[in-house]
Amino acid sequence: MPTRPLATLLIVALLAQLTACTATRVAPLTGLESDAPVAVGQTVIVHRTAGDAVRGEVVAVTESAITVGKDGNYGRELTEIPAADIARIEVQEATGLTRGLAIVGGIVAGITLVGLIALSRVDWGSD
Repeated sequence: MPTRPLATLLIVALLAQLTACTATRVAPLTGLESDAPVAVGQTVIVHRTAGDAVRGEVVAVTESAITVGKDGNYGRELTEIPAADIARIEVQEATGLTRGLAIVGGIVAGITLVGLIALSRVDWGSD
């Protein structure tokens, strides 16, 4: 049926549209445990005092360190960064515009999917 490859292509294109852009904000360093500037699950960029940076998802926050994980070639790679080595932390957040575009894109994708399913069920009369 010719609509299946077209449907797959449209679905992939619409899903690609839904990838969210993010804005960053600098999180204050007032302490890593009690006044933690980040929470587990957030995407961050941790700038170290040595000048390099580590980007990934926060998987643990303790009094003395923050652990950031990112997917690598060999699975999840965890990097533990001592509090003394942290210069600043940027927390990445989705902007309001990005959320709105994602909602509109999702609605368009849903309508397109329903339309494609309806077209695939129509008997076009192949006599």
